[in-house]
Amino acid sequence: TLYFATDGMHWKDSEKWISNEHECDWHGIWGCGKGTEGEGLDKIISIELKDNQLKGRIPREICEFFPSLGNLNLAINDLSGPLPNEISSL
Repeated sequence: TLYFATDGMHWKDSEKWISNEHECDWHGIWGCGKGTEGEGLDKIISIELKDNQLKGRIPREICEFFPSLGNLNLAINDLSGPLPNEISSL
């Protein structure tokens, strides 16, 4: 969702975002690790896409897809519109 909402085809670096690679291997994804036993989900702690030519709006679904996210760095991009309310839960 973040990729498509922010014109991912034109990002400076979108390595592995639209691929069969695990999301822990995508450009800008940090602190990735397994959740606690029984969760069965990978936890992404940080998304660092500073100065990467993102354009558009930050999708509200970002918090749903990355519930363990503690850091979101989208500085120096061409993002517009209001911040999603859901972002306050990060």
